[in-house]
Amino acid sequence: MKYQRNGKTYDTETARMVLAADNGKAAASPQFFRQTLYRKRTGEFFLHCEGGSESPAARFTRPGQSKPLAGELIQPVDAIGAREFVEEHGGKRVGALLDEYFGKRPDEVKITAVIDRAADDMLRRLLDTDLAMRSQGAVISAALRHYFIATRIDGRADPLPADMRLVKEAGAVS
Repeated sequence: MKYQRNGKTYDTETARMVLAADNGKAAASPQFFRQTLYRKRTGEFFLHCEGGSESPAARFTRPGQSKPLAGELIQPVDAIGAREFVEEHGGKRVGALLDEYFGKRPDEVKITAVIDRAADDMLRRLLDTDLAMRSQGAVISAALRHYFIATRIDGRADPLPADMRLVKEAGAVS
């Protein structure tokens, strides 16, 4: 689809598709709705929306028409809106997509960690069931922030694991 607005052209044939998301309805359903995020060669983003007669993309095509028809539209979005779309719909690919299209955030640091299998299993289950947690990094960051806040604020939590506390009590750790 090609669309021109304010002297700018938005074309799904020439832009690069970033990510598509739909509402899970069958394509033939009147409620079907799909949004596809594209990036132009200039770096601008836009959404191509398409859907059935009862979707946000539905359109009246003739004067006096009583019911809308299936339709499509193009909606320019700024970088913030595009990033939010990727964060909301990127699923397990969200981290890679954010890095590819928006670069690394200056407040993020890449680390490599070795964790035991039980922790890895719990991490994977959490990622599969908790839609708010979009990546392993998000889960680990949230857990570390929670842990550090708990140990600094309430003063009751001991920042050392139980086996280290035993060594500390024996006087080997200061």
